[in-house]
Amino acid sequence: MNLPRKIFLAIIVVLIAAPIVSAHASLVRADPAPNSILPSAPKQIALTFDEAIDLSFSSVQVSDAARARVDTNFVTLAPNNAQEIRAPLKTLGNGTYSVVWKVLSAADGHITRGVYAFSVGEASAATPDATSESAASETAPLAIIARGVNLFALLALVGAVFFKEYLLTRSLRAVHADESRAEARWMQLAALACALLLASEIVRLALQANLVADGINPQTISQVLFDSRLGTVWILRFILIALAAFLLFRFSPRASILVSVLGALLLIFLY
Repeated sequence: MNLPRKIFLAIIVVLIAAPIVSAHASLVRADPAPNSILPSAPKQIALTFDEAIDLSFSSVQVSDAARARVDTNFVTLAPNNAQEIRAPLKTLGNGTYSVVWKVLSAADGHITRGVYAFSVGEASAATPDATSESAASETAPLAIIARGVNLFALLALVGAVFFKEYLLTRSLRAVHADESRAEARWMQLAALACALLLASEIVRLALQANLVADGINPQTISQVLFDSRLGTVWILRFILIALAAFLLFRFSPRASILVSVLGALLLIFLY
């Protein structure tokens, strides 16, 4: 099987295998339910979402009216159900309790937060009318800039490859012009695109760590990379960037072009 056909089949496999996800994990059921008044104290909080949950950066905090925590600071997934998390509780007395939860979607890496209240015996404080839920903000100016630079560099890299192969080289050969100077300028453009792509990926990783772990430092970045499912995608991105750059500058022109385009397309599908 020749190289172009292998590239084509690889792209088809990626298109089939790579899911397209953009929504956040939303709470669909809670036990105890929001604003419920229970005759006896529950043993745990069970929250069910519409997406699978990554426990790495997910938490459930339950507090009484005096803001003292009554959970055990431990969260687990329900058996055979990655969409339900459970938090064991200490022994509860009568009164109103607030539940503050944060979950990381295993499907798209987005953080969602929420809060609600329930009561045991009788309500001792005002409870909210409904569950309060919100997605972590991903529209900060720096995040928008980093994403824009990332996409621009990615498109510039793909465009530079096609431009060189189908326009620049053929045009220079058609008029018997010297290709060395144009080749040097093209290499500078490709190197700049790779550098911008790598730098913007690092910035986006740091911002993602800030979203899910509420802080940017080596520890939180390491946790995102190695302790969550989302980290696998980030590691794959960095590997593909390095592979595309290596193939682009080290192998034969035709082979490097085809494989580099594959790497760029893989990045687009994982974007």
